[in-house]
Amino acid sequence: MAARARSKALFSTARVAVASLAFVTWQGLAFAQPATPSARDKTEATAKFREGEVAFARGDYRAAALAFESSYRLASHPNTLVNAIESWEKVGNALFAARQCIRLRKDFPGGRDAELALEKIERLSPRIAQLEIQASGVAKNLTIDAAPADVGLNIVEPGEHVVTAELDGKPIEQKVRVGLGGKLALKLAHAQATASTPPPPPPPPTPAPPDDGLPTPLHLAFFTSAATLTVASGALLVWSGLDARSAYEDFKANPTERALDDGRSRETRTNALIGTTAGLGAVSVALAVFTDWDGSFASKSAALHLAPTFATLELALP
Repeated sequence: MAARARSKALFSTARVAVASLAFVTWQGLAFAQPATPSARDKTEATAKFREGEVAFARGDYRAAALAFESSYRLASHPNTLVNAIESWEKVGNALFAARQCIRLRKDFPGGRDAELALEKIERLSPRIAQLEIQASGVAKNLTIDAAPADVGLNIVEPGEHVVTAELDGKPIEQKVRVGLGGKLALKLAHAQATASTPPPPPPPPTPAPPDDGLPTPLHLAFFTSAATLTVASGALLVWSGLDARSAYEDFKANPTERALDDGRSRETRTNALIGTTAGLGAVSVALAVFTDWDGSFASKSAALHLAPTFATLELALP
C-alpha cells in the first residue's frame, strides 16, 4: 500500500513538475529525450502543454490527454506522458491510460517512471486485457488487428484479435482471444515440419522347411484306424470260417439241396472276409511304414466310420 501511495503521489504531482519545466525552459529535458527537439518543436510543445493544463483545470480531461500526447510527440519527457495517463484515467479510459504506460516503459526503460507505470498497469488490469507477445525468431512488421504492435506487453480490448508478423522472413498469423482482466502469453513460431515415422517393416516370411525328398509322415491315427479294422475283419473271418465249417458238417450229416446252398453261401461270405482282411492287413503294413511315430503331427485328426455291413475307413485332416 505504501508503494502504491508513493506511485499515486508521484503521478499526481508530475503535472505540476512538468508545468514548471515547460514554462522555464525545454533545455533541461534534452537529457531524457530520445531525440533532441528543434526550437520550433519546443515552442509548439510548450503551447500544447499549456493547452493541456487549461483543459485539465476546467475538467475537460479528454482534451487535456490529447494535448499532453501532442506535446510529448513534439518534445518527449516522461512527465508529459504521466500527465496524459492521469488525464485518461480521469476520462475513465483505462485502455488508453494503460497504453501510455506501456509507451512510457518503452521510451524510458529502467527508471523510476517505468516502475511506476508498471504498477499503474497492475492497478488497471481488471479493466483491460493484456497480450504478451514473444517470438521464436526475428519478428518484423508485427501488428495486432492491422495496428502496429511490439514484442512484449501490449494492451488490447477484450475479445478476439489477429496477430500478424514476418517471422524470420516468413509471414505468420495467429488468432487469439483475451477476456476482460485477462493476460495471455503468445509465442510466435512457425509450425515445425515433423518427419513422419515410417511404419516398421513386416516380419520376414517364415522359411519353408527344407525338402528332404521324403514323403510327409502320416498321423498315427491312420495306422491305428487301419489296424483296428484289420483286427475287426479278422475276428469276423474267424467266426465266418467256423460257421462255414459247421454248415459243412451239417451237410455231411444231412446232404440235402437246402443244406448245400446254405453251406455255399457261408463259404462265399468267408472268402469275401478273407480278401477284406488281407487287404486291410496290407494297408496297415503300408501305413506303418509312413506313420509319424514320434507324434509331431499330433494336432491333426482322423475319423473312423463303420458301415452296418462292411467297415469303411474315412480319414479327414484339418
